[in-house]
Amino acid sequence: MAFTTSPAGLAFAKIAMEAALTISITGDPSSPHLAGVNLAKALDGSLLIAKGTTHHHRVGASA
Repeated sequence: MAFTTSPAGLAFAKIAMEAALTISITGDPSSPHLAGVNLAKALDGSLLIAKGTTHHHRVGASA
C-alpha cells in the first residue's frame, strides 16, 4: 500500500477510488474551511463551498 502526505502534513494511504467531492462550510467551528480546501487538493477531487456558520451532516433519508 502506498502512502502520501496531505498539505496539512497528515499521512494517509493512497487507494484507488472514484472522484471525491469535499464539502466545506466557511464558518464551521468543528472543521475549518481551509482543512476542507486542503483535503480536496490532497484527494485530487472537487470542492463544494457552502456559506454557513454551523456543523451539520446527514446520513440516509430524513423522516
